[in-house]
Amino acid sequence: MENTPGSIIKHLRLQKNISQEELAEGIIDRAHLAHIENGRWGLSQETLDALVRRLGYATCDFPNLVLTYVEQKILTMREKLGDCLGIHDYEAATSLISEMETIPEFRDGLHKQFLLKSKAALCLGTEGNISLTRTYLNEAARTISPDFKERSIPGYFLTGEDVEVITMMAELYSLEDLLDKAVALLDMLLQSLDKSAMDAYLKAQCIIIILLNKALYLERQKKYRKALDTCNIAISASQTNRIYGYIPQLMVSKACCLCVINKSNEEEAKYLFRQAYYTKLAFGLNVQADKLKEDILSEYKIDFIV
Repeated sequence: MENTPGSIIKHLRLQKNISQEELAEGIIDRAHLAHIENGRWGLSQETLDALVRRLGYATCDFPNLVLTYVEQKILTMREKLGDCLGIHDYEAATSLISEMETIPEFRDGLHKQFLLKSKAALCLGTEGNISLTRTYLNEAARTISPDFKERSIPGYFLTGEDVEVITMMAELYSLEDLLDKAVALLDMLLQSLDKSAMDAYLKAQCIIIILLNKALYLERQKKYRKALDTCNIAISASQTNRIYGYIPQLMVSKACCLCVINKSNEEEAKYLFRQAYYTKLAFGLNVQADKLKEDILSEYKIDFIV
């Protein structure tokens, strides 16, 4: 067994016959734990302590579980940067990236890839500069292979971080209205994941995100039936793997396709819009829920609230 925090946690969890969901509950989400156990993501000392306590141990029982000050600082910064980009707090994200660039550990390897991907997200969110964003992503992709080529994606062994980088590359094509290229890139990514040794839950999450993006691009191409089929596959995968966070967006995309394909589908579409709306409210996403209602009323003249 490797003596990394993730591998030790996984070994102890299996030894105690505890599922990932049981261990992660109330501490982090299951997907995050899967990343940790497979060495894809790091974790803060606070999170590490909480997981180990739930397993019935203390971190001091395992010297390798005690992070150095630098390790803890790096992982805490990564978590914070991800949160800032997620809520579009670009000022705080810019400050964190500037600090990371002064830390030697962010100058190579997976930490460098994370930093480059984050700089790409920041650049796209603040400047909309596709050329510079692509430069960052191409450099991040060279962590996968020094001579990274898009056509070789099906043959690469990819991590979750790699999948995020390539998914962002597809997004750039979509912003340039090169939707065929965006869909082709995602299809190659799905081929790569078919043979990946990635954790099953993490792989399922990656596949759902890829399918969600693919459905949106197909919808923009007016390939509504293909988009509908893609949504159904993604919704089924979400339900099977109990990954519910993407279902509202998938329901909206599916409902939009139904509306266009046949007017007689309107009642089913209303039901899906309604489900997505109330799910957003349940998660406290009131602003997003209200925007969904306004957009659907404006685009399809459908008032789905009963």
